[in-house]
Amino acid sequence: MTLDQLHRSATRAGLAAAAVGIPADLFHFTIESRAAASQSVAFRLHGIALVLAFTLLMLALAGIVLAQRDRAGRLGRIGGLLALLGTALVIGDLAKEAFALPLAPAELGDPQGFFLAVVVVSFALLALGWLLTAVAAHRAGVASGRAAALLGIGAVLAFPPIPGAYVVLLLGVAVVAGRLPFPVAGGPVTIPGDVLAVGPGGGAGSRA
Repeated sequence: MTLDQLHRSATRAGLAAAAVGIPADLFHFTIESRAAASQSVAFRLHGIALVLAFTLLMLALAGIVLAQRDRAGRLGRIGGLLALLGTALVIGDLAKEAFALPLAPAELGDPQGFFLAVVVVSFALLALGWLLTAVAAHRAGVASGRAAALLGIGAVLAFPPIPGAYVVLLLGVAVVAGRLPFPVAGGPVTIPGDVLAVGPGGGAGSRA
């Protein structure tokens, strides 16, 4: 897979993650008891959809990080690594909810102790990683200020265990990934819309 193909795959992955994940996350507003709801087909389908959406987020993340081309420096690398780790851990939690919770609703419906700590750490890494990625993407000229702000707000909102917590994050990733600059071989990065083109030396160029 070439770099250009990866960028385009990341764009499609970000849009698909939002299309699949947002309706699935909105399903949480219909749930009163996770243990009781876990026995329904709709609950299992929503869990599978969220696992798929967050798996697609990892591909979108790869495209966002690679599009930065080291212009975000250490911040971009740290943010990308934390976002990758946090997203992977959250996929594990979502998979547990989709596949294990229906089998043992009483035991897994309310995590406690060590398992609760793992959940908290997972979502903390997710939120911090995507927040840093949003800042780095804007600093590198990959995302506009509004797109980066949407992604950053979504990252923060993804931490608390509330219904619809993933909606803004998924939307933010879709917006940023949907407007990724595609690299041109032997030439500068093409920056879309209102994002400033930033050269390798950090100087700002003209608007695309």
